[in-house]
Formats: sequence, C-alpha cells, structure tokens
Amino acid sequence: MLSFEPIAADFHIELIDPISLPHTEVDTIWEEKKEPHHFDAPFVHCLNYDTHSLTGCLLPYRYLFAQQQGLSIPIRPVTLCGITRHGDQILLGKRSPNVTQHPGAWECVPSGSLDRADFLAALTQELYEEAHLTPTSLTPFALVNESPMLHLLCHLTVGTSTLPSATAEYTAFHWLAPSQSPPPGPLVPLTKLIIV
Repeated sequence: MLSFEPIAADFHIELIDPISLPHTEVDTIWEEKKEPHHFDAPFVHCLNYDTHSLTGCLLPYRYLFAQQQGLSIPIRPVTLCGITRHGDQILLGKRSPNVTQHPGAWECVPSGSLDRADFLAALTQELYEEAHLTPTSLTPFALVNESPMLHLLCHLTVGTSTLPSATAEYTAFHWLAPSQSPPPGPLVPLTKLIIV
C-alpha cells in the first residue's frame, strides 16, 4: 500500500558521482526494444533519504527502461508529483494515449521524472511545459514509496483557475473541487491516493 512519508520544508537533494552498474544487458535491451519516442535522458536514482534530504546520482533512462522490461536491476527512480491548487481546487490532467505509463488516466499536474538536484526549478519547468502555468508558491511535503519508484510530492499554488489548453502530455484538464468526484476514467494510483 502507498503511504505518505512527511518531509521537511527545507528538504533538498544532493547528487554524487554515478554508481557503477552492469550495462551490457541494459544496452542490449535498449537497442532491441526502444521506441522512436524514447530518449536516453538522465534521471535521479535514489541512494538513500531521510526527512531532510535525499542523496542520489544521475543515470541514463535506458536503466529504467531495462528495469521496466523485466531486467532485475537495483535502481530507484525519483519522480515529481505536483499538487497544483487554485483555492481549494486541484488541477488534474488526462494523460495522452501516447505516453509510456498510464495512457488515458487522470493524474495530478505536473508530474514526471526528476533529472536534477533542484527539484523546485524542475517542477516549475514541468508545470509550465505541461500546463502553461507558473506557480506563485511551491513547497515539498512528502515522499511516497511505490517500489521501485520514489515520488517526491510538492504543493503548488497558481493564480488562475482558467483551464489550460491540451498539450503533448495531456489531452484535457480538470479543476477538481473537494465536493466533486473525479472525472470519468482511470486515475493514476498516486493521484488516487492523493484525491480519494
């Protein structure tokens, strides 16, 4: 079961030199199974964490891809999940049918893999790229362990309730008030934990 682990408001990430991992099988899987829309961008692999900090290193996406293809490899990707609010409403986005994970499901916006230590800047960039919004405030508040993923959750506030236009990541957006049921369709498991 997914559960929240509260973190300090001054939570920070420290990146160290990459660890050594076997790469021959990873490279073979990558070359044989990657799709044209996959790219080998870096992601943060968590080495350890506590309520105040996380220590990790950057690894190429191909390691995560190989793990998702069934290769037993000890990596723990860190993802970002923003809970974007305007007043008491939470912004949800319906994932594009072209995304790798949870196509067509509703999720909190923004979300994505983490590719740098400055997660506040990364989340601000994700929110702008995914919904063309800029936060007026941003605060980390929890980690959620969904093995092998470790999700870093942050509260974001925006100054408008105008629904964003569709983007490459999301085909639709919805502001969810506390008294409302989620829109029809599946929910990403982490979003379900947050809003239900």
